[in-house]
Amino acid sequence: MLRNLLWVVLVLLVAWGIYALVQKQRAQAPQGAMGTESAYAVVAGDQPAENQVLVNAAKLPTPGFVLVHKMENNAPGKVIGASPLLVAGNHMGLPITLTETPKAGDLLYVMLHNDDNNNGTLEYINDPSQDTPAVDEQSQVVMTIVTLQ
Repeated sequence: MLRNLLWVVLVLLVAWGIYALVQKQRAQAPQGAMGTESAYAVVAGDQPAENQVLVNAAKLPTPGFVLVHKMENNAPGKVIGASPLLVAGNHMGLPITLTETPKAGDLLYVMLHNDDNNNGTLEYINDPSQDTPAVDEQSQVVMTIVTLQ
């Protein structure tokens, strides 16, 4: 009898511990992160230093562009590559030709940009107030950093 009671207590303690852990993780998760999927995404892995960057995947809810920025002072700098206009939706395996050939060790920002005025022309390079970087539901610029090898 005492042995059965100890098993019941042990099972209850384990169940309570699991419940407490799940509640703690939920409390620490960013708002909107659980059970939601962003309308934006860009994925690109580290790759060789060549005259192009391969974007594995890009997801846009509206038409836009993928731009490749050089890292300057630990921030996105000069644009050295851009996709043509991408329609809303998912895009896989996008090669972005670069206007400069970077070297091994360089870091590049691969960033989504909106087609702000819906004219299909990338205007950000000449006027950074146009075709601005895409911002997700958490007000974060949608980008990834690629290390060239």
